[in-house]
Parts: sequence; C-alpha cells; structure tokens
Amino acid sequence: MKNKLLDLLACPYDGHFPLEMRIFEADDEIVEGILICSKCSRWYPIRDKIPEMLPDELRNEKEEKCFLDKWKDVLPQPVIKDCYLNRKKIKATQHAYNCQLFTILKENPYFEATDSTLRGASNVEKQQFS
Repeated sequence: MKNKLLDLLACPYDGHFPLEMRIFEADDEIVEGILICSKCSRWYPIRDKIPEMLPDELRNEKEEKCFLDKWKDVLPQPVIKDCYLNRKKIKATQHAYNCQLFTILKENPYFEATDSTLRGASNVEKQQFS
C-alpha cells in the first residue's frame, strides 16, 4: 500500500477519517501493517501491500488470528483486546440469529430446514410443481 492512500481511506463502519496507521514491514510500499479507527476501535490489516477494509461479518477469523499472532509483539494492546471482545460479540449475535431462524422454521409449516440449509421453496410451491 502506498502511504498516500491513507489520505483517501476512511473506516467502512463509521466513516471516520483519518485512520491511524502502524507499519510493521515496508519496502517502497507498506507490505504489512494495520489501520486503526480511533472512533470505533476497529482495525484493518494491511497484508501483501493490500489494506483489507472488510466489515466484521465478512472477516476471516483464521486469517485474523494468524495476523494477530504474527504481529502480537508490536500491536497496540487495545487492538488485541478489542479484537477478541468483538469476535465474542459477533459469535453471540450469530448464535442468537441462528436460534431465531430455527424457531421461525420450526413454527412455520411452509418451510423445511435440513441441517443448517434452508430450502427456498415452500411446501405449497412444492405441491404445485409435483
């Protein structure tokens, strides 16, 4: 990532600008680093010269853990703490959503669920096409 790109980037969550940047590895560009939003405390890794500005629900937990483990000695403590707290919140939200979906499906005779996959066609639609 080029340094001048920092002048264009804002937090995708709350739009805060400018982001704080910590550089871990650089040559003519920033190879590895982190962008931190001082307003919401979210952080975004820079890997292989690319800033990964993804919302929480699209982030890859395994890749984040590898990134945190690799740079744990130079990361600010609030980033590490917030990462694990946010991950717990996301998992709790996903669990609550899955429970609500299961309850809706269980109570609604028009939909079937197998394992964790929802079939899109209702029983009525299936009868029409049988």
